[in-house]
Amino acid sequence: MSLKALLTAAAIAATVSAAPAVAGVLYSNGPINGTINAWNISYFVTEDSFTVPYSATATSVDLGVWTSPGEQVTTIAWGINTDPSAFSTPNSAAVTTLSTCSGCGYDGEYDVSWDSFSLGSVSLNPGATYWLALTGAGPTSYEVFWDENDGSSVAYINALDYAIGSHAFEVNGVPETSTWAMMGLGFVALAFAGSRARRPANSIA
Repeated sequence: MSLKALLTAAAIAATVSAAPAVAGVLYSNGPINGTINAWNISYFVTEDSFTVPYSATATSVDLGVWTSPGEQVTTIAWGINTDPSAFSTPNSAAVTTLSTCSGCGYDGEYDVSWDSFSLGSVSLNPGATYWLALTGAGPTSYEVFWDENDGSSVAYINALDYAIGSHAFEVNGVPETSTWAMMGLGFVALAFAGSRARRPANSIA
């Protein structure tokens, strides 16, 4: 690899690692289903698991919610734990409805919405399994439910204390600075590998 190419790759790596972190989806368990089932998050603590492969700061959660026609969730209690048996929800947050499909849940009996709430700043360790626990969704005249989509994660409800079908949700946030630095080093490695692949082989007389 030439010195010029190496310096260019290093400059790209430095630029990437120094750039401000960009918010995005850290974990997605898939879209709303609206037909399989849903689990009570008005009175019971329902939780679902997620893992992020790198260090990150979680800032918000989007989730699929079933409500009675015309009702919307405005508050929710939440917690993020590393112990699936904790069922802890010490935090309260305001909920924003991003979109609503009227009569889309369970043969038209429920409205199904994509809702969002802030986590503030929650640090996540790479490869660790976390449990998002939710309850107290409301205030509504009738119960509120978390949409089940049978995604890849594992979910529990405290009233039953056994695994249930997983839910539609996304965890949003930003990778930590060290993650961007590793991405920068990755660019250097790719540039080096590319230069070696382009180098002509020596012929043997």
